[in-house]
Amino acid sequence: MKSIFFVFVFFLISSCGLEMVIDVDLPEYDKQMVLLSQINPDSNNVKVYLSHSVSLEEPNSNFNYINNAEVKLFIDDVLLDSLQLGFELGEYMYNSNTQIYEYDTIYFYQSAISVIAGSSYRLEATAPNIDEGLEPFSVTSTVKVPDNIDITIVDFQDSIVSHSDGWEEKVRNITIGFDDLELDNYYQLFVFDGSYESYYESSDPSLIASLSFDPFMDETFYSGYDALFSDVLFNGETKQIEFSIYVWEKDALSSLKVELRNVSESYYYYYRSVYLHQMNEGNPFAEPVQVYSNVENGLGVFTAYNKSYQVLNLNN
Repeated sequence: MKSIFFVFVFFLISSCGLEMVIDVDLPEYDKQMVLLSQINPDSNNVKVYLSHSVSLEEPNSNFNYINNAEVKLFIDDVLLDSLQLGFELGEYMYNSNTQIYEYDTIYFYQSAISVIAGSSYRLEATAPNIDEGLEPFSVTSTVKVPDNIDITIVDFQDSIVSHSDGWEEKVRNITIGFDDLELDNYYQLFVFDGSYESYYESSDPSLIASLSFDPFMDETFYSGYDALFSDVLFNGETKQIEFSIYVWEKDALSSLKVELRNVSESYYYYYRSVYLHQMNEGNPFAEPVQVYSNVENGLGVFTAYNKSYQVLNLNN
């Protein structure tokens, strides 16, 4: 009999622990194909990663890549290319199947095509089923590449914040602006300090609204590296966002890069669900989170984004 154990620990006033073990019958599990791909017009190729899903009872230390699939790419329902198999070496890790440490081989399928903004792309992938007697894997997924949204306004002003203990901090207040299209749009905002993502804070309502699914966040301001938000509060309008970065005295940077991504619906909902899943990990009282998928007859996600950026010259 297949079973898993759920352990509930109740902390009593006397600090004693009470454990209750429940046997639960699990249904037979059929493996599914998992497809992962992300495209954008700045890339000169398309990469697709295929693997098998695993059950709760299987070790998950190894990624089960599929290297015998047929993968086709369509643009607006017209066959564009048949993707070719490639591979690269991944992490040096323990293989639970061979019981030795070795470099993980990462297989992928690729096509050297240029992605076009505003076009719809469809992936179709088929492969033999690893379980004998079952139908072959066959999955499909579609995504539309968002249009580019230019940053039309970018400015900054430095200020000094004095704390009650006499300590002072330099704060860089940055404002960006862009024209939102009259569609349902989704965005992600980055600030790069060289090649590193910069931490920033904002009291913008749209960025704060992006935290509404997170019960542990202070919803009076946003803080983080990569705010993911929708245009529900400013659809079709010119939008300005103000945010702040704390500057170390030793900071001798001459510029910062502000990047705005216009992301697909699948990108937005996938990364929101992944974030919430990570927030709930290790919490025995949290409700299960189903990670978003837009793959038919399988699991995974096909996402797209388009980006624009402006460089702030800090010496002016």
